[in-house]
Amino acid sequence: EGLWEVRGPRQHFTHSKLFCWVALDRLLQLHREGRLDAIPVEKFAENRDQIRREIEQRAWNAGLGCYVQTLGGNTLDATVLQMGFCDFEKPGSRRMRQTFQRIQERLGAGPGLVYRYEQSFDNGEGAFIMCSFWLADFLARGGGSLQEARRVFSQTLAYANDVGLF
Repeated sequence: EGLWEVRGPRQHFTHSKLFCWVALDRLLQLHREGRLDAIPVEKFAENRDQIRREIEQRAWNAGLGCYVQTLGGNTLDATVLQMGFCDFEKPGSRRMRQTFQRIQERLGAGPGLVYRYEQSFDNGEGAFIMCSFWLADFLARGGGSLQEARRVFSQTLAYANDVGLF
């Protein structure tokens, strides 16, 4: 269903697929470390790899040159920045750098601010602060420099009120 309560028909959201991949990947990791027994290793690995292929092939929009909100879609969504956090793809990869550029171009809302997704404009929404922290994390993990990450993080923190709430 996706992270954001998007209204409309059911779709395969990239973020949901990503976290299905994460669940299987981490279960397999726990098994390799000897901390989890009796799981169907081959089946989990096969499903994890199938999900990866789906994301790499269908969540990547070659025309836009970035990962998008839904498989086969063309809408940008800041949740794809979490691919680096989840170790699905390195933040410094060509695909992730291009995705970051598109998000900056189409979802950037000012210094340290990012919209959730392109539907935000139709709904009259403001920026979503969590996405700004995802952006700083992406930069810090290798999608940019630590200096860029600190700048975005500092800009985002500046939006807190007098008691530190956003």
